[in-house]
Amino acid sequence: TVGNDVDEKLPESVKISYSIRVSCKIPAFLEIYHRRVEEAPFGITNVSKTSKDIVAIRNRRKHVFQAYVFDDQTLPFYNFSSLDIKWSMTGAILPLRFAADVVQPLQKDEFRVMELEDFVGRAKLRAESSGFEVADAGARFERIFDEIEIEIKTDVELEPKEAILFLHPDNVLTIDVLYGSSEFRVTNNDSTLAEVRHEDGTRKVTVRPKQQGNVRIFVEDLKLESGSRVYCDVSIVGPRYVELTAASNIIEEGKETQFTVNVLDERRRRFSPDQLRWMNINLQIDSDSAYVRERALNVRRVPNSYNLFDVRGELVGEYKIVAVMTDEKDEKMSSSGFELSVYPPLAVFPPSIFAASDCVTVLSVEGGPTSRSRILNKIELLTKISKPNVVEMSRSDDGHFEVTAGAVGEASIVFELRFIDTQKAIASVTVPVTIGVISSVEIAGLANRRVHVGAQLRLVPIVRINSVSASQSSCPLEYIWSTTQTQSLRLYPNIGGYAGDGTEDFQQHNIGVNATALRPGEADVTLKIRVVCKRFCLSKTEYTANARLHIVPVLAIEVPTYVGYPASTSPLLLIPPGSEYQLPSKKDAARLRFSLTSCQSTVRGIEVRENGRIVTSSERGRASVVIEDTTNELEVEMINIVVANVHALIVGQSQKTLFLPVDAESTLRIYLQDQVGREFPKGIQGLKLRYHVGNPKVLQASFNNDNSHINLKGISIGSTIVWVFLSDNSEIFDAFMVNVQTLIEPTSPVQVHVGGIVQFSLNQKINQVGQKWFSEDGHIMDIHSVSGRAVAKAEGRTDIIYKDVVQTLARAQVYRTTRLALVPSNYRVFTNVPTSPFYQSEYRMEFKAFVDERELTSFYDDRSNINNNLRFDCSAAQSEWLAVRGAIEEDRLGKQQALVCYVKTKHYYPRDGHMPREVQITASLHSKTTGEAVYSEKFKVEFVWGFQIREGENSVHLSRSHPATTVHINSNHELDVRSEDDALRRYIRTQYSDSKHVMTINITIPEYSELADTILQTRIFVYSRITNQTDTISFSYSPTAQWNPMASIPNISITNVFMIIALLFIVGLLVYSFLFSSATVSNPSSPPRSEPFVR
Repeated sequence: TVGNDVDEKLPESVKISYSIRVSCKIPAFLEIYHRRVEEAPFGITNVSKTSKDIVAIRNRRKHVFQAYVFDDQTLPFYNFSSLDIKWSMTGAILPLRFAADVVQPLQKDEFRVMELEDFVGRAKLRAESSGFEVADAGARFERIFDEIEIEIKTDVELEPKEAILFLHPDNVLTIDVLYGSSEFRVTNNDSTLAEVRHEDGTRKVTVRPKQQGNVRIFVEDLKLESGSRVYCDVSIVGPRYVELTAASNIIEEGKETQFTVNVLDERRRRFSPDQLRWMNINLQIDSDSAYVRERALNVRRVPNSYNLFDVRGELVGEYKIVAVMTDEKDEKMSSSGFELSVYPPLAVFPPSIFAASDCVTVLSVEGGPTSRSRILNKIELLTKISKPNVVEMSRSDDGHFEVTAGAVGEASIVFELRFIDTQKAIASVTVPVTIGVISSVEIAGLANRRVHVGAQLRLVPIVRINSVSASQSSCPLEYIWSTTQTQSLRLYPNIGGYAGDGTEDFQQHNIGVNATALRPGEADVTLKIRVVCKRFCLSKTEYTANARLHIVPVLAIEVPTYVGYPASTSPLLLIPPGSEYQLPSKKDAARLRFSLTSCQSTVRGIEVRENGRIVTSSERGRASVVIEDTTNELEVEMINIVVANVHALIVGQSQKTLFLPVDAESTLRIYLQDQVGREFPKGIQGLKLRYHVGNPKVLQASFNNDNSHINLKGISIGSTIVWVFLSDNSEIFDAFMVNVQTLIEPTSPVQVHVGGIVQFSLNQKINQVGQKWFSEDGHIMDIHSVSGRAVAKAEGRTDIIYKDVVQTLARAQVYRTTRLALVPSNYRVFTNVPTSPFYQSEYRMEFKAFVDERELTSFYDDRSNINNNLRFDCSAAQSEWLAVRGAIEEDRLGKQQALVCYVKTKHYYPRDGHMPREVQITASLHSKTTGEAVYSEKFKVEFVWGFQIREGENSVHLSRSHPATTVHINSNHELDVRSEDDALRRYIRTQYSDSKHVMTINITIPEYSELADTILQTRIFVYSRITNQTDTISFSYSPTAQWNPMASIPNISITNVFMIIALLFIVGLLVYSFLFSSATVSNPSSPPRSEPFVR
């Protein structure tokens, strides 16, 4: 009985009586129960006997296991503190432990808290109490215990947690259910958007789209205690963008690279590759040429893939590839063009070097990516010499490598192309080098050779190093040719003349000499080679080669022709094995009939086709071709054909190039001969020739279309040897010396930019009287007649002439920049947000200038006689956003490195919220001479600006009377929006306007929602994945509030608020004073003013 005598306000004390029955019984059994830490303890009335099945609980949490004791009638004991309950655990997860610091008073009950952390597995948990005996009561009981098996599992997770699904009736998304037990409940929030299926006992959930929209799939574990309800957000959308990437944008001819096609939705989220099977995707070459589209690249889809393509380069060139997706309505969506460069294999000529000490061999690197591709992709050519004491190598300005032979030995030179950034090798070529002594000297193709009377011959030496033919090298050697049989054979030197005393003795430039077979007989030819001692002096300095030439008469049977014309011999046509030759004809080939005839079986290796093309096999033989006019049976011709090997090669009139002016050109005929000196016709197909210039800085060479002529052009002052030889047999060759000279400096041809200045002068002292300098075209380049100072005015070619006793000229070419290329940088976008990984306090945009495919490396140099006289400027169309300046960078030696635009962003936010995603940078080259812009180009650069929540909208207050609002954020890119409260997320809708550069957040609390009757205060987070910028919007909801501060209060600054409050206060005082004075006058009973008055 409890009495209440405390509260004096009660009229009388209150007494409450309650009866409770207390019984003392013997414990019959003990059971273990499980509950979460955050749950309230079990009450005495809600305890029921637990199942003895395995208890599945979730890891990474704390769990409470509580013991209860029952009597024989299954009634729980209210107090069992007299029992000593001991806990134990056995099994595979012994690292589990009880928390010793979380124990309630044992007078009430007995429980333990288990910390699971990251453990997974099974264990047995046991609680027991030993029996006892009470002598007075005559009561005793045996040991009681309970043991349960617990299985610790990881909470269920879904993979993926978020996905986009292409709307197609056959498209299916599979969601994997990870961890947890094997019994799940799967639900979704909108069955009209997608068909969701899950088979019991499986861990797969399939989603088949029905219509576009957003659906959320929920999964909860039915057996796991304390398990979470997880979900996967699926957006059923259509494609918006097609993206094309490749493992490399440059590939070697004949090799492959792999292209990847990705399809993105409007929010630039990628569809999974397996969904692309329902999109008709192909790769195409963007070209107007059908030949390029069909032959340039070999495109094939990777097996068992829907977005991977292997592309093999078949033809060398630059190509643009696009990925095209075609939908069911035959509407196409294309990606941006991907530039792919196919380059020829990297090679070095000559492929190996055999040379004597002090010889210089020029290596030409052929193939590999173009200069433009190397610049854009940051590719460099590296070289490595295994033994520097054997060879020394230097690189010339034109890209060739001069290799100087050193000590006797073997070495190797490695040429490797690799990316500068990753140091990944693209291609590699190794040139073996053997430096030895001269073992022997021969006269090419002259040993026991039989030639016809009247044949023109070319005598060239073959120098062997360690019994191997030496490479095309310039060596310190003197060549002396001689013959004693001057009546049978005559030698013609390149310089000097015929002595007439029976001996021809020529030196220096006579690496090869011409010879004419005069009459039948034998002639001995002697060649002496003297080694000029330089760094390495050998014991033997003179070598001799002898050869005997047999001169035989020509087998010629004269055949009468026309009256008044001399008789002629039967025509003979020489064709090499494995080649083709088109018979020339002045008549229409359709009127002619071609046939072969032979009295022997040697016709087997010759074929003549209907159009008069003769094709030979690898066999040697001879036959006759009969040519008949089908319209006139009397018109018939017979040509004898002999399939013979090429025995010698002659470059005709090579003595003309012994002195070649700078910028002058010369074309020489190439002759091919058989064993007896007969000439092969020009225009033979299938016979490949090569040339090699010993000093490419001096001379430029090229073949014409049918390889019958070689074109030479002097580039700069100097001397060089030119070799012309068969590609498959370098011992059939001709070699001759070329000297290039000039009197005018700078060396012709002079190349200068529009607006540049050139100072011409003479390299020799000449008495200059009057006007000497002239320009052939003053519109292209104007020159001062006395000083020689010239100004480039317009693009084109002209000759600068100096007139004196003799006239000399220099060729001048005035060019203009045709392209500026932006060098790729490490940062992908520009931004003004310091937290962004792309942020730079000042961005550096490097440019390369090109004239067609040639890079322009000199812009301003007033110390040189050729000064392009250029400056580099940069400007931005959005000057209020950017501070831009241009500069020409130089190193410490004053060598110009690059054209650079320095860009600084301004922390500026316009009130209209217009933040351009792309800004336009104009890079231009100006002439310092005239001040005009000689070239300019505009570049678009992606800029991502920091977003800004509009003023007054970073705090939202909603109520039942004002359930909706819209927040505007100025941003030029889409943002991520997330609510701190899960329940609020479903009522937030975002939309981004790319044209207005504004993102809107619409928040609406429906009247029927679970939030309509609750008071909520939380935050909404706004995040940019590109700039890492984060901002928050405070949100509050109160059902009873009658107004929305955000919607009713205009954007007023704090200063204005204080001014308004002060003004209202003053007005209130004035009104109050007026009312007080009125009341005093109108009331006669009012006390006088002098008396105190209290209101």
